[in-house]
Amino acid sequence: MLTKSSIKRFGEYTELNGGENMNKKSIIIVLMIAALFFIPKEVHASDTVNSTNDSIASTVIGQITFNNENNQSDVGAAAGSADYASTVTLAADRLRTQIINRQAECTVYYKADSASFDNDKFTKLAEQIYNSALKHTGISDQGDYLRWGAIASVNISGKTTSQGLVITYNFTYYITENQELELQKKLVEIMKELNLDGRSNYEKVVAIYNYICNHVAYDYENDADNSYGLKRTAYGAIFKGKANCQGYSVLFYRMALQEGIDCRIIGGYGINRSHGWNIVKLDNYYYYVDATWDAEQGTRTYFLKGQNNFPDHTPDAEYKGYDFTNKYPVDTKDYKPNSTSGSCGKNLTWKLSENHVLTISGTGYMYTYSESVPAPWDYVKEDIQKIVFESSVQFIGEYAFANCTEVKEVTLGSSLFKIGEAAFKNCSKLEKVDFPKRLAVIQSKAFYGCKQLKRFTFSGEYPTIESYAFNKVSATAYYPYSDSTWNPIILTPTSHQFGGFITWKVWSGKAEDDPEAKSGTCGNGVTWELQTDLLRINGRGKMNDWTDPMTCPWYNYRNIIKKVSIDSSVENIGQNAFSNISNLSKIEIPNKITSIGGKAFDQCTSLKKVEFKGSLPTISSDAFNGVSTEGYYPTEADSSWDSIKRYPENYQYGGKIVWKQHEYFILKTHNNSFGHDSDNFTADYSTDYADKLLANAKKRQKKSV
Repeated sequence: MLTKSSIKRFGEYTELNGGENMNKKSIIIVLMIAALFFIPKEVHASDTVNSTNDSIASTVIGQITFNNENNQSDVGAAAGSADYASTVTLAADRLRTQIINRQAECTVYYKADSASFDNDKFTKLAEQIYNSALKHTGISDQGDYLRWGAIASVNISGKTTSQGLVITYNFTYYITENQELELQKKLVEIMKELNLDGRSNYEKVVAIYNYICNHVAYDYENDADNSYGLKRTAYGAIFKGKANCQGYSVLFYRMALQEGIDCRIIGGYGINRSHGWNIVKLDNYYYYVDATWDAEQGTRTYFLKGQNNFPDHTPDAEYKGYDFTNKYPVDTKDYKPNSTSGSCGKNLTWKLSENHVLTISGTGYMYTYSESVPAPWDYVKEDIQKIVFESSVQFIGEYAFANCTEVKEVTLGSSLFKIGEAAFKNCSKLEKVDFPKRLAVIQSKAFYGCKQLKRFTFSGEYPTIESYAFNKVSATAYYPYSDSTWNPIILTPTSHQFGGFITWKVWSGKAEDDPEAKSGTCGNGVTWELQTDLLRINGRGKMNDWTDPMTCPWYNYRNIIKKVSIDSSVENIGQNAFSNISNLSKIEIPNKITSIGGKAFDQCTSLKKVEFKGSLPTISSDAFNGVSTEGYYPTEADSSWDSIKRYPENYQYGGKIVWKQHEYFILKTHNNSFGHDSDNFTADYSTDYADKLLANAKKRQKKSV
């Protein structure tokens, strides 16, 4: 762990030349270098303390013993045949390899003139080799990871030979070689789970940081136990789920470098107490991150901060010196992503326009995201009001648009077949969604919490809809009438709510038809319009036929319609046109109607009066299935009505029709109430209209008396 400046450190190394003539005397130097574990309790963001104890420990020089006696026989034959390193760099490389392999005893042969070495010079050389072995290389399991996350303590001894020096480093480690291998395997799994391939460095840093904050807790249980080394390691953070600041910092360092993002561990003080954190490189600068404090507080207060906005953190002197700050410049300002475009899949890109439209372009699958790994547009999600998917986008990634609370509209591409888990979770202003025909899967919580979602339509087969896909949604869902895969919905709609309150209705499934429209076309030159409970059929020409009543554009309003008005220039009544309009009580058939299609009035159970104004049209044999009504033909009916007049029982058209002729009504007037000179007025009216005339005549008679 990191020490304070009052403790002697291994200094930065300088290259030493070997090969000078050596005296045949033996130098035995023993350096005891042990990790200090002084801190009983680490400082936390919420604490205000005044302590000088160390919570992040570092190796320091202990006892040094120097012996001038010649003891060449103690060196052994191996030293004579060994490959002696001629530079500090080469010696350090060999030492590093042994440390990575977790060798307890590591030996380095260094070519030098032993006669020129005294205690101070040997100590300096040992420091140089050691520090060089642990210098930052940019490789995830080297550098700071070894210094702070692997080595607990080290003893160093040295001997002379005829060729130079034999330096032995005896290490104790926080974790074993097997534990290190176990950690490596687990980190591969975690990185695969995070799915960071193709992501920007910013996205990777966000994902790694969130993962650590969400999965690692502070190790209060072992906080005061300085002998418990796992709390200082990435292994403890991953497998125990607990760590102190050293463990947090080491894990972030390891994961960031594993993704190719440069990172360092910084030691210093947090609120006047020893503490450790990281710097990480994005673009041209480094930024501070402190996963320890953010994990504890459940915030991202200490994430990607600049020098001017990272309170309560004071780096040690070595991290404030010119050499370090010149090599690792920390920005004065916090990191702010400024991109409005980028990659969101292997062959997919995203772009946010100035008019708040986010467009997903390209072909194939989006990346999968999560609460720990948000989508790249997460930092601009408040600016997104509309999302457009181009036609070749096949999969919307999990959590891709979660918490995009300003999104009101979504346009899905024709190739889309899967919507990932929580893809639109908490898009609280989203109002409607039209699903394409190819859609096959809607995963759990895809539209969780979309409180303003009032309508969605399906155009193809019944997809797999997972539990809670529409949790906390109250909406009307439209499905195509002609697809038998929707039978489960048709038979038991209340059993298919998917966590919400869904009202299931049918529609044509055609993109040009709006299932909630209250007007539109219904034939060649013929239109329809719903006015409260009155359905008007207007225009000049022929109505369409509908092979299934559910395809009729007003079918979803069948329980609302009580009256139907057909324009006098309409030429026919289409198949299934008014099927299942159960509240329709009467209908007038204009004189230009030449045909009535099959099941045109099927199951119109309240229909009690049908009045024909012209010649008998061609009527399908099942036009009035399930109907008991009275059928009226004109008083001066033409010959087309002769058969019905003679054999009315033979013309039932699937129902029970009592055929009647319009009647003459002789109305006696008083004081020329109708404006005629005679006392009697004869007219040929429909019975309904005659009833009105009689009622009005009676009112006039009462007033005139």
